Order: sequence, then structure tokens, then C-alpha cells
Amino acid sequence: MQRIHAVTMPKWGLSMDEGQIISWRVPVGTAIAQGDALLDVETSKIVNSVEAPVDGTLRHIVVDVGETALVGRLLGVITVGEVPDDEVAAFVARHSQEADANAPSEAGPGDARVIEYDGASISYLDVQPVQSQGYPLVFIHGFGADANAGC
Repeated sequence: MQRIHAVTMPKWGLSMDEGQIISWRVPVGTAIAQGDALLDVETSKIVNSVEAPVDGTLRHIVVDVGETALVGRLLGVITVGEVPDDEVAAFVARHSQEADANAPSEAGPGDARVIEYDGASISYLDVQPVQSQGYPLVFIHGFGADANAGC
């Protein structure tokens, strides 16, 4: 059973890249139920609440009120049962390292690119050199989604 759960910035719209934390509705140490509103986030188009993904305790807030975070960024940590503080800190550190490693750099992997083919523009992300049995691995999103959907 997983004892540490991430609360991350959701993607509520096709053009959403980031959101600003407006308020945390519960303080650290509060017991919460799955579906409880944890915090309010403002984007360029809406203000909405992020809900708890599981029953547990809000143990750590990573992004404070007034700060802006990219979609997918760790906002807070929920634990289930007794979890030592050092495990929570290690979880936060691991997420921070992954976010730094996956952050797009100038003209590097992860940057959006466009190719022209048969009169159409096709956008794509070259994330990293992943191969499957010697062939490039390609993911194509469905209608109504985009490469940032996080599916």
C-alpha cells in the first residue's frame, strides 16, 4: 500500500501551462478525505479547487499561496498512516530533482518543435531518445487533448 501521495498541479484546459495558488483550504496536519478541497488555484481562465486524491493527512505544502507552479509540479504531500518526516522530505526532494531534470532547457529535449508535412503543421515534443526494439517510440494524443495532458 502506498503511504505517500503527491498533490500536483492539474491541467484543466488545453492551453493551461501553470496556475497560481490562491489559498490552501486546510493546514498541514489536517486529516482529509478523498475528494476534499485542499487548495484553490487560479489560471488565466478559471479559479478551481484541487481535491485530495486519497484519504490521509496533509503533511507538507511545497508551493505557498501567491506562488505559481507549472502543470504537474508537486504542490503538497499527503500521507496515509504513520510516515516518518525524513521519508516525506526524501519524497519531496525526489520530486524536486525529477522536476529539475525534466525542465525544458534552451533548444534541448522537451522543447516544442513543428514540422511541415503535406501543407499541414505538426507539433511534437522530442522528450528523450527512447527506443523500443530498435524503433522510435511515438505517442499520439486523442481528440480534445494535447501533449501536456499527462495521461
